[in-house]
Amino acid sequence: MVALSDAITNIDIDIIHLRSCHYELKFQQKGHGIGLARCTNFRNRTYHEKNINGFFAREKQGSCPRTAGHGDNNLSPLDLQTPTAFDNYYYKNLLVCKGLLHSDQQLFNGGSTDSIVHAYAENPDAFYSDFIAAMIKMGDNKPHTVAMASFFAFLVVAITILGLLIQGSSHPQLSPDFYSDTCPDLLPIIQHQVQLAVAEERRMGASLLRLFFHDCFVNGCDASVLLDDTLTFTGEKNAAPNKNSIRGFEVIDAIKAAVEEACPGVVSCADILTITARDSVVELGGPYWDVKLGRRDARTASQAAANTSIPAPTNSLDQLITSFHAQGLSVQDMVALSGAHTIGLARCTNFRNRTYHEKNINGFFAKERQESCPRIVGHGDNNLAPLDVQSPTVFDNNYYKNLLGYKGLLHSDQQLFIGGSTDSIVHAYAENPDAFYADFIAAMIKMGDNKPLTGTDGEIRMDCRKEAKLPRHTRPRRQQFGTSCIQTPTLFDNSYFLNLVAMKGLLHSDQELFNGGSTDAIRKPRCLHPRLHHSHDKDGRHQSSYWLRWINQDQLQAVKTMASFSGLAITLLSIVALFLGNSHARLTPDFYEDSCPDLLSIVQAQVEMAIKNEKRMGASLLRLFFHDCFVNGCDGSVLLDDTPAFVGEKNAAPNANSVRGFEVIDVIKAAVEEACPGVVSCADILAISARDSVVQVRVIKIGTSFLFLFFFGERKQRLEKPMNSRLVLIKKKCRVENFLQIIHVNSLHQFLIQLGGPDWQVKLGRRDARTASQAAANSSIPPPTSNLSELISSYAAQGLSVQDMVALSGAHTIGKARCTTFRNRIYQEANIDSFFTNTRKPNCPGTPGQGDDNLAPLDIQTPTRFDNSYFVNLVAWKGLLHSDQALFNGGSTDTIVQNYSQNPDAFIQDFVTAMIKMGDIKPLTGRNGEIRTNCRRLN
Repeated sequence: MVALSDAITNIDIDIIHLRSCHYELKFQQKGHGIGLARCTNFRNRTYHEKNINGFFAREKQGSCPRTAGHGDNNLSPLDLQTPTAFDNYYYKNLLVCKGLLHSDQQLFNGGSTDSIVHAYAENPDAFYSDFIAAMIKMGDNKPHTVAMASFFAFLVVAITILGLLIQGSSHPQLSPDFYSDTCPDLLPIIQHQVQLAVAEERRMGASLLRLFFHDCFVNGCDASVLLDDTLTFTGEKNAAPNKNSIRGFEVIDAIKAAVEEACPGVVSCADILTITARDSVVELGGPYWDVKLGRRDARTASQAAANTSIPAPTNSLDQLITSFHAQGLSVQDMVALSGAHTIGLARCTNFRNRTYHEKNINGFFAKERQESCPRIVGHGDNNLAPLDVQSPTVFDNNYYKNLLGYKGLLHSDQQLFIGGSTDSIVHAYAENPDAFYADFIAAMIKMGDNKPLTGTDGEIRMDCRKEAKLPRHTRPRRQQFGTSCIQTPTLFDNSYFLNLVAMKGLLHSDQELFNGGSTDAIRKPRCLHPRLHHSHDKDGRHQSSYWLRWINQDQLQAVKTMASFSGLAITLLSIVALFLGNSHARLTPDFYEDSCPDLLSIVQAQVEMAIKNEKRMGASLLRLFFHDCFVNGCDGSVLLDDTPAFVGEKNAAPNANSVRGFEVIDVIKAAVEEACPGVVSCADILAISARDSVVQVRVIKIGTSFLFLFFFGERKQRLEKPMNSRLVLIKKKCRVENFLQIIHVNSLHQFLIQLGGPDWQVKLGRRDARTASQAAANSSIPPPTSNLSELISSYAAQGLSVQDMVALSGAHTIGKARCTTFRNRIYQEANIDSFFTNTRKPNCPGTPGQGDDNLAPLDIQTPTRFDNSYFVNLVAWKGLLHSDQALFNGGSTDTIVQNYSQNPDAFIQDFVTAMIKMGDIKPLTGRNGEIRTNCRRLN
């Protein structure tokens, strides 16, 4: 301790404040935490030191073997409780001897700093204040220049203060007294209702606790589990882990009604679920804890996420650990939360296989369970048995005692005690109920902090079963935008002002800045694309670059203007945004500007050649990108061949005999590798190829002269030029919706005419996945038989809105489909134009097996041109696939389809926005993934 103190004193910095440097950002694979330490740094402490909590030491030993050289690089969080939040729990951990590093615990070990640790553990504001002062002091330590030191000190403090303003604690708006003023009787109201429900049926306590579990494991604790199915999404109630399983919805309805009567429109269903879970535990004899409140309710639900996120009763130990880890919960949290099975009942279908076939089960216990659960499937499936054979309606630690006697009812229960890494924790909880209660409470609080909706996110439902009616001013407006610059919601640029000029300000106060008043002249932009500065290189080739490459004095002045005490958070956010970039800091259009400057032209040339050889290829390359992004993000996984380690996605049901273009990607990759070996990912090549396929071209051979009629605005102009002259690009105005670009190709008697597809800047910097998942492809990619609600749910699972879904479906304006995907529609469905069906039937016989692979264009009007004819077809009931026509079938998306059918510019704009948004789905960046040299296999 003395040596450590002396070392810090030598540079005149306050030691105790800066121990929180263990919150420094350390980006790890999959983003699983900040502030992690390697096993080599804490091995000696966990095995040999005395001033360490025993349970804590055993948990750390589980991931850090005693023998040097084994697991040296395994990571563990420096802050056990809130490893991803900047708060004062580090000091609370020290008070109970849970400092991970030797140097951490030295701060609270009977020495001179004990009182300071105590103070920070009790008073987070004191810690924050002293931390900021110490950071500024450290930033002034021997700077090369005063300006540089001040800048970095300011930036660190700005980010720190911003984190405190935005986060506060782990979730700033979650607090036990959140409703103390707005609904002071909330807790007794819920407690009374829970008491009534449990008195009527003891099992209900377990059911209400389980509802909370199943809610938090699916996109966070947001009450999505309570929502009934709607036209826009399929809810979670009928997901495999929930169907015929979760219950208690009527009790939640009764509680909500009682709360609404006392405090209408104030308390969320998510918070009611949280309080109800705690009160259920207490009512059955378990511990009490303060519940943090302030959550808001989700406006949607995801059956797909419920199917994949909630652990199953058949899970192995590794699967359980992975499932809980995905929710930010540790192994100890998992074992403690599993103790909720000390109450409640399970259906025969969930334990039949265990009682008849597994070996690690007590024989007498198995025979007792078999009496109410026949061996034959379908007989007694819904018969119930207690999860805790000793005290099924009392919340205690007998669940763990049962596991020691091999009387775990479910396979997943007994996995906690089967000679694995969790045996010691089960032993500890079986012997010490207080240790179980303490860890159960900590884990419940931690789980309750899982992705809550707070502030203005989500809503407060009046009825927990259905989404609240949005006020008129918050309802999405139907898109009626004409041609304008594409919006850039995740990029700091001047698009906001271009939107105002196009009368597309979202808020009333926005549009007031450009509404015939004194500020019109200030807000009106120059005639430039909102995101691009156009220039040409030395060879005359067109180039683009970001306007905001550097911060200029005007921007700094704007920041100064914003600065005021009340706007401090906004000011700091703006500064940090200018330095740190957009939503994906490492995704940028100029990512390869230095490392592979000819990348875009190489890919464009190869795509043009492929489409020239086969026009359908443009649609195929675009579809490859879709099917890649929908399976664990845009990571090039769809390109991988099967290996002994995994089954790839190429033969998944939505892809087999369907996705194609792999050879084209191979050719593109080879050309790129020749120019820039080992630099460009296959994921980025897919993204660029998709864009270039939309901006597809048609080759027209002509003679020594030509006659073109082109349109510019409302004027028609006739051009007649000799072939050996050069035509310049005709593009001199901001409004470019009604023109054909004409480019002369020197001595070749060819012209390239753009076919109407939009161009946009592709954000780059993705890396390639090291694995693929056929199972994820089967479940994530929407099939052509999908109805509207299934489509909406599928896209929502990828973070895409209903409007994104309709716009992206417009990609079916190009390409073809196999007879097997539309046979049922043309022979069986009624919502289809009869003349259209008659044109499809000759090429697609009604008998399966005949003509299955025959192709038909998805867009009957202009199958090789990217335009809005797809939507025109839908309005005329000429959608080829069932999933196509579902977009226009008397449902919620009819108005969007009608708008796109009448306004091609609205479609083009929304398609580009949605493509950019889809390209941002879970990219692998930084050190995650790899750069494949062959897109079909791992390096």
